[in-house]
Amino acid sequence: MMVLKNGVCPWSLDKNWLCPLPGILSLVKSLKMALNVPKSVNPLHKRILLAILLVVAVFVAYWPCLQGEFICDDNDDVVNNLALRTWDGLVSLWTAPGVTAQYYPLTFTTFWLNYQWGGLDPLGYHLVNVLIHALNALLLWAVLRRLQIPGAWLGAALWALHPVNVESVAYIDERKNVLSGFFFLLSLWFGIRFWLGQGTRPEAGMAGQHQGNATSSGSARLVDPLVIVRSTCPSDLVRLFERFYFSQGLARIMAQWRGFWSRVSAMRAYILSLVCFALALLAKTAVLPLPAVILLLVWWRRKPTLRDALFLLPMVVMGVGLSLVTLHLEHHLVAAADLWHLTWLQRFILAGRAIWFYLGKLIWPHPLIFCYPRWTLNPSDVTQYLPVAAAILLAWFLIWKRNGWPRPIAVALAFFALMLFLMLGFFNLNMFRYTFVSDHFQYLACASLIVLFTGICIWASSWGESNFFSKMGLIFLMALLSFAGYSVFKLSGEYQYEEGFWKACLAKNPQSAMADVSLGNYYFLHGQKTALAIPYDQKAIALDPKFFEAWNNLGVCLAYDQKYEKAEECFQKALGINPGFGNSAVVLSVLYQQQAKYGDAIAVLKDALKHTSETARLENELALLMATCPDPAKRNGQQALKLAEKACSFSNGGNAKFLATKALAYAECGDFKSAMDTIHQAKDLAAKLGQADEGLKDIKLIQLFENQQPYHSSSFDMVSGTMNIQDQSTNSTKALSPP
Repeated sequence: MMVLKNGVCPWSLDKNWLCPLPGILSLVKSLKMALNVPKSVNPLHKRILLAILLVVAVFVAYWPCLQGEFICDDNDDVVNNLALRTWDGLVSLWTAPGVTAQYYPLTFTTFWLNYQWGGLDPLGYHLVNVLIHALNALLLWAVLRRLQIPGAWLGAALWALHPVNVESVAYIDERKNVLSGFFFLLSLWFGIRFWLGQGTRPEAGMAGQHQGNATSSGSARLVDPLVIVRSTCPSDLVRLFERFYFSQGLARIMAQWRGFWSRVSAMRAYILSLVCFALALLAKTAVLPLPAVILLLVWWRRKPTLRDALFLLPMVVMGVGLSLVTLHLEHHLVAAADLWHLTWLQRFILAGRAIWFYLGKLIWPHPLIFCYPRWTLNPSDVTQYLPVAAAILLAWFLIWKRNGWPRPIAVALAFFALMLFLMLGFFNLNMFRYTFVSDHFQYLACASLIVLFTGICIWASSWGESNFFSKMGLIFLMALLSFAGYSVFKLSGEYQYEEGFWKACLAKNPQSAMADVSLGNYYFLHGQKTALAIPYDQKAIALDPKFFEAWNNLGVCLAYDQKYEKAEECFQKALGINPGFGNSAVVLSVLYQQQAKYGDAIAVLKDALKHTSETARLENELALLMATCPDPAKRNGQQALKLAEKACSFSNGGNAKFLATKALAYAECGDFKSAMDTIHQAKDLAAKLGQADEGLKDIKLIQLFENQQPYHSSSFDMVSGTMNIQDQSTNSTKALSPP
């Protein structure tokens, strides 16, 4: 039986038709204040509450990943990164390009701070990632408000809670993505102030109404005394002050001062925009398109001028310069990518397909996979050109109608394409060996389309004289936000543990050779479970016979099981595919040394050095072998010392194992005093880095050096411990990020 209250049915379709949902209606009512741009409608305290709500929503959605551990490349870039443990290591992050796989010194500096704060507790690293993402959402909101875009808060909230961003936030190693995004948005915020003026601020209109002669170009805070007198004094005093004001030239002085302050304020915004852009590049160079984005926004609001281009030129030079440095330093990451087999037709097919793929994942983010199936690009198949043709037709239509209603749509899509350009296939990326697309590539790019979507929803909800559409639109957006938050909560849980992470990836993409190799690698490194690891390596090889990491890891497992002949074959196949692959070269050298084939052991290391830019480790192993080889004909102390010094300089003296090798080379050269000093230095550094039990055997070496004796032994039983076969397995996910 339906109960009536005051004679009114609570389900009747009048203005109270939402009364069964008071919680949602209350939330909608409070959020409605965020949809209006003017400051008078959106007071400061309400903006603060909305900001707190946004940050809390982000932390709640990403709560599962906060309880996670280090996974994938986190082990290389954080857990095993010795540069994070000392002040010298911090210096090397900035001054020794190559000490890390990618030259993103600002990102690794934040890792260094994390380590100093909480050691290797993953909670601190996850907290920083989520916090930066929450700050990015607030910055996006600020940028949208400055551009006077309707529904700014809802757009920022939907972007913050969209599932495609989970990979960038929940994966610690993608700190470079969220950190570069933070400085990108900050630079864009200052850039809008400089290139579009303070008139783009939401409160600029109100300021102009209350301050009379104050201009919209930055002088709103400089209140003209004439305005104060007119608003507070009697008419007689006002007339008297006006005569004095104009006769003494105070009006001209105030106008000049306002103009001066406007120029200073604008230049300050420009300098801050440049500084933030530089910091963004030092976090990750994928933010390179920012100058083009600023020019796009200028075109949206007014006609670009030569002045705009000239002020953007320093940004372009800075971005291109740092990107070239990154490409040069990461050459070893794409050396084996076989990207030269992609023709230009294949690259255009890939670009067209990738654009629509990313757009599709924004509309329907299911399933989201860390490693998507790798597409087959066939230029002879006419149907594969359809995505490119559709993209070109859409671009042509938007350009044709650029001065009409499609203009905001054109801006949003252009922003999307610009921020994705580096990842569309026109540049060689190592990740293309595994997949042509990755969710974290559209972390910043997707913001424009999400904001466009919320703007359209707000516009559609304004139809009609009734507030029915407005309420329905807000309820729809709130339901969408809730669903997105739930999806993020569920998906971020996959990033808690490495085994579950790779199993989830394989469940969604059973043909992922990278996931097979990584899961096998996990089983080997966590308990030497070769019986579990070998089938995954074999499956990866069956899926991709050119997957040299799979051959290497299979060889490591076989060597651990003492099946040396089969292991040797695996390492030779890996080096046949990638001659510069250091892991296989090192272990194959060890196997040769075990068989007293010292000449072959030296040859395989020298050959690998010719084919890689990652030389420090190989130089150290070769120096160690040439300093300690049991065969006197193969020993060369002077050559070993040169190699050891190069390896130590590369690591900025922050690697205890390299220092131990240098001490052995000194001893072989007969310089036992230097050998003693260096081994003590290595011992102190190892203790400082928590590596006291890493096998340096410094006491034995010190006794030998005191007796004026060098150390001669096979590297299979070496003093530095670097030849432990277990250490030579590899995580195949290394360097999936763009330049």
